[in-house]
Amino acid sequence: LAKREELSQAERKALRRKKKRVHKRKTLEQEQQKQLRAKIRPGSAVARQLDAQKVERDLLDAKRRGVIKSGTVTASGSARGGDKYTKSAQFFKQLQQTAASEKRPRAADKASNGEEKRSQRFKL
Repeated sequence: LAKREELSQAERKALRRKKKRVHKRKTLEQEQQKQLRAKIRPGSAVARQLDAQKVERDLLDAKRRGVIKSGTVTASGSARGGDKYTKSAQFFKQLQQTAASEKRPRAADKASNGEEKRSQRFKL
């Protein structure tokens, strides 16, 4: 094989096209294998991934056509919490409220109840 600098413009162009053809064929084969795996195992991660890609593609097409002006795809149901938490602030506020209501006794509180702390047993 000749070095790239030694090739003519037409030969370099042919090599570029060949490289693109090979890459396109490989990616197409990988995509077809993915779709086949999704068809064989409908509940698998590959199937969910392809479904999510399809929904995203449909949303972009709808935006491009002008059917939808703005927005994002949100999963409803228990998979992501649905409409319960749309912002992280809501989630953490709820988390703090539940943590405050279910306060567990600390180790210091146990020691004041008459139990001796383990570290105090060995002090001189």
